[in-house]
Amino acid sequence: MVAQNGKKAEEVRVMKQLPLCVGIICVTAIIITMIICKVSLETIFSLIIGLMIIAFVVANLIDL
Repeated sequence: MVAQNGKKAEEVRVMKQLPLCVGIICVTAIIITMIICKVSLETIFSLIIGLMIIAFVVANLIDL
């Protein structure tokens, strides 16, 4: 019984870190895209706003 509770707590901890990992991957992808494709900064900002909205939706779905 104790082992199951410990495992459950670790799963919750991993799920709370997931949005952070997704955010870091997205920022890295944006920087790489900006360097390779030479995209303008305005386009990058609009992409960042869109990705932030998606990240909030994903974080709220995980909490459910």
